[in-house]
This record gives sequence, C-alpha cells and structure tokens, in this order.
Amino acid sequence: MRIGILDYRMDYYTIKRIILNKVPGFDYVPVKDLYSISRRVALRFNRLFEKTLFSTFNLNNQFEDFDLNKVDVLHFSNGISYGKTPWVSQFETILPRFDHLLQRENPATVKNKRNQAMTQRGLEALAGDACKAIIAWSENAAKNQRNLLSEFSSEIAEAILSKMIVLAPPQDALVDEVPVRTYSKENPIRFILVGAGFFSAKAGAKF
Repeated sequence: MRIGILDYRMDYYTIKRIILNKVPGFDYVPVKDLYSISRRVALRFNRLFEKTLFSTFNLNNQFEDFDLNKVDVLHFSNGISYGKTPWVSQFETILPRFDHLLQRENPATVKNKRNQAMTQRGLEALAGDACKAIIAWSENAAKNQRNLLSEFSSEIAEAILSKMIVLAPPQDALVDEVPVRTYSKENPIRFILVGAGFFSAKAGAKF
C-alpha cells in the first residue's frame, strides 16, 4: 500500500513521531498539491517583503491534488482533503483546522461569508466518503471536536463523529521502571520546557 504524506512535511517532527513508517511493509510517498504550492508562493512573497503579507495557516491544513497523486490513501496531521482519494487525519484541536474556527469567540470572524463557505466545504469533506477516519490525539481534542460540531446540523455532525476515534501518539518505553522518589522544597521537581512559542502559543504561561 502507498500512503501519501505532504512532501514539505516529510521531515516535520509531528509526521515522524506519529505517522511516518509506523506500519511495516507500507510505502510512505511524498505528495504535492495546490495548497502546498500556494503556501510556497505565499512564503516567498512574505520573505521578499520581510513581513506577513499572506497568512499560510489555512493553506497548511487543506489539500487538493485533483487525484493526480497515485497513492492508496492520504494521511494528514491536522489536514483535510477535497479529493476522492481515501484519506485519514490525526488532529490536536479541531477539524477543519481553520483560523476563524479557532477564534469562534469573535462573531464577526465566524459570520464572514468567505469563512462560512470555507467551513461548509471543510465539513462536507469530513463527512464525505473519501474521509475514512479522523483520529483525535486526546480525549480533550475529541471534546473540542464535539463542541465544534454541536454548532452545525446534526446530519453533518453525526456523519463526522461516526468516523472519530481517540488514539494517543505512540511512545516507546524509555525506562523499565520509575524509581520511587519523595519531593520537597529541598528536593523539588525540575522541568525543562522545550518548544518554539511555548509561552506565547502553547499554554506555557499556565505552567
């Protein structure tokens, strides 16, 4: 079986961690599409003018190859496909992962006609036959997805939720056993926090 992975994401940590080469005997094939080409052009303009003229957030999370990539299934992280090739997607918050849906507390953003059309197309893709499964990384992600879909028709919500499963990212055991240790002011727990934008975007301030 040939599994399609977005070409520019083949080296991303997330892809390597949860998708790439996880099923022995399958071929993981890099694929390109209209949105990845648009993303590359947008980034080139942003670099040229040294400022963000074009947001790439939504481009990152959509896929349209007009079924030109000859693969058996597409596997995404936070993405959706508009084509007929079977696909699955693992997600950390919601699907479709569009910026205006992540900012639903702003009514003006949600009611924007262009955003509404994009949302409808995304939901139809998720409910369609080509989408075979959506895989929540956690129970919290599944809860977020249910909350999002509660804002739309029960018909489309049920079609999408019937495909949802919760599957935590795989993790090999790093130690055989955890030694017993007592903690105190003199013997505290020490953390090392690693990640771009950890405090600004990844809830690091809460810690």
